Amino acid sequence: MIRLDKYLSNMTGESRSIIKSEIKKGNVIVNGSTVLKAENKIDEIKDEVIYKGESVAYSKYAYYMFNKPAGCVSATTDNTCKTVIDYLKNEQVSGLFPVGRLDKDTEGLLIITNDGELAHKLLSPKKHVAKKYYARIKGNLPTNVEKRFEDGLDIGDEKKTLPARIEVLQNAKTTESTDKLTGKTDNMTGNTDNITDVVISDRSDALPDEGPALFDSEVYVVITEGRYHQVKRMFKAVGCEVTYLERKSMGGLELDDTLRRGEYRKLTAEEINTLLNTLI
Repeated sequence: MIRLDKYLSNMTGESRSIIKSEIKKGNVIVNGSTVLKAENKIDEIKDEVIYKGESVAYSKYAYYMFNKPAGCVSATTDNTCKTVIDYLKNEQVSGLFPVGRLDKDTEGLLIITNDGELAHKLLSPKKHVAKKYYARIKGNLPTNVEKRFEDGLDIGDEKKTLPARIEVLQNAKTTESTDKLTGKTDNMTGNTDNITDVVISDRSDALPDEGPALFDSEVYVVITEGRYHQVKRMFKAVGCEVTYLERKSMGGLELDDTLRRGEYRKLTAEEINTLLNTLI
């Protein structure tokens, strides 16, 4: 049994205060009867709950898209640094954890969930889930960088990296960037046309993105592995240094560009299906 307001908050992503207000307005029906008290207990599996005219079915799993800022760590707890889970401290969902890790100074898309099976599949080396990054590189890029990434690189592990795709947006030698920097993506990513439930969290430690330096090159790179510091090590293997890194997509799920650093929202049903279809 669970409090009605807590159940609805968990299932809809709305705050408890909003839920309580809607309950007082008579906008919640349980098993055919209007309920006016937020503290009423329900059986989340057996009881039928209608919220503002729509059925709210029970799901034991929650899925969030988080736009990770630099400065926080991809962990559930840490004794010295703020974690990505700390940004979701107002969510009444137990067992949340980040799917994989982004370096402390790396920004961008991070999936946070309590669905262990989905997370395991997304991270499984056998699934080769595509992850797309935007990177700024100090100085010029080697002329053969695309082919070297496609052929796989020796980054000091037992095996070379799997083939990766790199798309040069701007080389430091040039003065004009291409229209690829406008946010347009390729067919390896999904879309987020239906945006709902954006949550603004505490962004006090989010570091600002100051933009590329005059002598930075800019690229997109797509990898299908998740080795330790992989993107940075791959560029180091071709004599380059990454000055900024942001994950743009994972498994067809694209970072919602309306989310600022440190903000998150629930995934839509369409986005969850996109992830699941990636793993078929």
